[in-house]
Amino acid sequence: RELSRRRSEGTLRLLSAPVSFSDDPSLRPPRSADFSSNDYLGLARCGAQADIVAGSYAAAVRQARRAGAPVLGSSGSRLLSGDSAYARQLEEELAERHGSAHALLFGSGYDANLGVFSAFPARGDAVLLDERCHNSIYMGVRMARGGVRTATFRHNDVDHLREVLCELRSG
Repeated sequence: RELSRRRSEGTLRLLSAPVSFSDDPSLRPPRSADFSSNDYLGLARCGAQADIVAGSYAAAVRQARRAGAPVLGSSGSRLLSGDSAYARQLEEELAERHGSAHALLFGSGYDANLGVFSAFPARGDAVLLDERCHNSIYMGVRMARGGVRTATFRHNDVDHLREVLCELRSG
């Protein structure tokens, strides 16, 4: 029933075969920007970046095979059985590049938001959320330790944010 309703309203979303601009550049509108994917920096279609990744990956595969480590997957979470020298090396390089003692890789932005927003707020903290922030941030805050207060303010509305802050301070 729900699917029929969505179909009649024109709100039913279906997967379709992706159009690859890299396979057929004539499909790409001139002077266009990609605002529909997660490839914000255009690295997914960057030939130079692909060459760098291919070289690094080939070296990592050779190293993993010599060590008898899995090549096509971690075989489990890093904490239990899936840690790798390659992941540790990347974390060390990222930490050094950003002047930090440590860095931690996550499998996705969603995972990063769950990890950060469930771990950082402490009892008595307040987390203020833009009403349009990604669901993973809301979920992470919900997973935080007890005693964390949350409040939502209207999207990009600084005046409403001030109101919410004042309410939190007084209450």
